[in-house]
Amino acid sequence: MTYPGISFLGRPGGGKKAVVAGSRIRVSQIAVEHERLGMTAEEIVNAHPHLRLFQVHEALAYYFRHKAALDCEIREDEKTVKRLARKFGVSYSL
Repeated sequence: MTYPGISFLGRPGGGKKAVVAGSRIRVSQIAVEHERLGMTAEEIVNAHPHLRLFQVHEALAYYFRHKAALDCEIREDEKTVKRLARKFGVSYSL
């Protein structure tokens, strides 16, 4: 299956990350907003007004198709955030 609305951006020290084409919004961010924060696709569009509903739906479809890899990406991001929070003495919870 192809996802024409998904493109990939390289990151320093990491591989390419799936993003909504034409934006810098990562698919993993949309997945967190939907799966962990309980946001609907419409609420995600309201939070990111430069996105269209079909883009959010495509990002979620990509996430569910590549769930294991994206969940790993999310866990790695959380480790980084927690490490930085400890370093700078701020609390973090999701």
